[in-house]
Amino acid sequence: MPANEAGAVADTKQQVARHAFLRQMYDDSYFPDHVVDQGKAILLRLCEQVEAEQPSDLESMNALTRAAAEEFNLRDREVS
Repeated sequence: MPANEAGAVADTKQQVARHAFLRQMYDDSYFPDHVVDQGKAILLRLCEQVEAEQPSDLESMNALTRAAAEEFNLRDREVS
């Protein structure tokens, strides 16, 4: 990987690490933190997949996000 690409990937990973995923859900006592943690993990995996695969078209991106949405739906059924 060229140095400029490696730097861009490192910058992106830092941005993702600093992002407050699902902050409003953490702030809302209705949602247990351990459940929100599972959702955050799904989003972090999605970010990693997007970075690794770098989908070049909408169909490819939709496949990744669809898989993440299905994971959320499974979690929702487990919690409900």
